[in-house]
Amino acid sequence: MRRITLEIVIGFIGVYAAFALTAYKERRDQVERRHQIKRALIAEIRPITETARNNAVLWRQAIARYDSSVAAGKPIVRPFIETVALNDHVWEATKQGGG
Repeated sequence: MRRITLEIVIGFIGVYAAFALTAYKERRDQVERRHQIKRALIAEIRPITETARNNAVLWRQAIARYDSSVAAGKPIVRPFIETVALNDHVWEATKQGGG
């Protein structure tokens, strides 16, 4: 009887350890996935901020020219220019990857 009880206890411990290991691996995979998404966000946002910084000087000059033309009574009409270029391929890959 002791042997059967010991085998049952060892079996329960083994099953519990297997579930605990699976849960640990899933948590570790989730953390790694979050880090991947965070790195992708950073890689996507950095060029946008750099472009904005580089364009800030040009926009200040354009605004100054426009303000001076308005003050002179002859406003210059400029077309709207999109300064931010987003690449959605990163986010498509994220969605397909289950993130």
